Amino acid sequence: MALKRLGSSETLPLILLGGLLIFYAWSLLHYLVPVTGGTDQNGYHVCARTFNLEGRFYRKPIDKLEFIGSMWVVNDRGEYYPKYPPLYPLLAAGMNALLGPGGGFYATL
Repeated sequence: MALKRLGSSETLPLILLGGLLIFYAWSLLHYLVPVTGGTDQNGYHVCARTFNLEGRFYRKPIDKLEFIGSMWVVNDRGEYYPKYPPLYPLLAAGMNALLGPGGGFYATL
């Protein structure tokens, strides 16, 4: 089976698309600042950091006056867990382990 040769009128759009993709990748690498804003995201990333530092998915407050947001639920032992399953915090914890502190924010891309 022979390959069809592309003419110059057919390759120009592909070259432009390739250039656009290269520029997009370069701009993501240089100007992307991942942020989080909300109680759910805060709970996920705090859980991921706790897993990285302490190896557990729950938090136990040190002080009785410590603020625990609405994203967390408590059990009988006084351990606070995020409301949702630990899959995203586990993914963010893995990204933190690979990329360092704050690496979990890249999991939201």
